[in-house]
Amino acid sequence: MLPYVVRHYSQYGKIIILENNSTDNTVKLAKKLGCEVWTYYIPDEKSDSVMQKIKNECWKESKADWIMMVDADEFIYHPYLLDILSMTEHTVFEPEFINMFSENFPTTKGQIYDEVKYGAPGDIWKAKMNLFSPKHIRNMNWRIGGHFAEPEGNVKICYDSGIKTLHMKFLSRGHVIKNFKQQAARKNKEELEMGLSGHYLWTKKEINKYFDEHKPLLTKQVL
Repeated sequence: MLPYVVRHYSQYGKIIILENNSTDNTVKLAKKLGCEVWTYYIPDEKSDSVMQKIKNECWKESKADWIMMVDADEFIYHPYLLDILSMTEHTVFEPEFINMFSENFPTTKGQIYDEVKYGAPGDIWKAKMNLFSPKHIRNMNWRIGGHFAEPEGNVKICYDSGIKTLHMKFLSRGHVIKNFKQQAARKNKEELEMGLSGHYLWTKKEINKYFDEHKPLLTKQVL
């Protein structure tokens, strides 16, 4: 996914990867692609509560006009995004959250959404306030998972900009089955028992069922 992330977000500015204890080629590849990498040495597990604390603080010294705080499977999209941001009076955006689906993992050398065009509004995944101006906002106060926030400062939230967060999680059944298994192995066990990110515990049968249930919704392109 990383080359797709870089190709998309490099259109807009600097990319900073927040990384903890990667055991694959992520750091080397990210640097090769021109990203800045900030490594956080925390326990070798994926804790939503710890990562949320990091996300809530890591941008505080930024001089950027806008920040997009996203997971690696989230693509903030609008064909005229820069025009919207240059003319708006809003300081926080909550883009529409779209779960994108594909029966095949993309192979395009271009943008991922040139190939993956079908999706449906999020169900168990809710919209995120993941686009904001650090010049006007002093705290975002995201809670675990990032789907809830209580921004502080000069807060002017836009909910209907037409901007979308394309959630590229369901890119072929095989990819999802493998990804969920890997994620579950690293997830904080206490958080899983609390029901946080419980979808990573889905069985192969449950994943296939989720794909099948969404097929009727994918009757037209969202892009």
